[in-house]
Amino acid sequence: MDIRIPEELRATIPQLGEASGGTDPMVWVKLSSEALGTTWYIIEVQWLAIDAIFYGYIVGWDDELTYFNRSDLELLAAQENTAIEYDPVFTPCRLSEVMRRERGEGPKFPLGQIVATPGVAEALAQNRQSPTIFLRRHRRGDWGELDHKDRAENEFSLSRGLRLLSAYTLKDSTCIWIITEADRSVTTILLPEEY
Repeated sequence: MDIRIPEELRATIPQLGEASGGTDPMVWVKLSSEALGTTWYIIEVQWLAIDAIFYGYIVGWDDELTYFNRSDLELLAAQENTAIEYDPVFTPCRLSEVMRRERGEGPKFPLGQIVATPGVAEALAQNRQSPTIFLRRHRRGDWGELDHKDRAENEFSLSRGLRLLSAYTLKDSTCIWIITEADRSVTTILLPEEY
């Protein structure tokens, strides 16, 4: 797989070191993988003969400003048998705007140690879905497919430091649960029948 960035954008992206020193640099390109639950935003680039070094904002399990190579992204896509795609709809904007969109309200609670049961690991692999997407939704208070009563219970539990439960549906309609313990020391991803 080859990650292609249109020629007109290639000429616009600043070289490494030209923009990152600013307080709110422009973000020029968005690459993403739904299956991996990760998005890469490009701020600067150094084009090489057969590769490219990017500086940008990565949003996955956590978010960070860092360097990454095009060849590393292509290797990751090949290893995971998935696509990392250029987003033609993304409009270049300031980093602060991208962060605001990505972070939303931000996390409502810590997850602690994250563990997964064998059944949910297999279900995620079969569906080629990353747990990252669901964990991010859970810690932001998006409880997934819970009914009104269970959502209200979670909001009460959030304010009282009690156990939290979210339910999400995978591509093949498999239901998964994410449970964060009351002391926020452990978050478990599991199938309902594994509870």
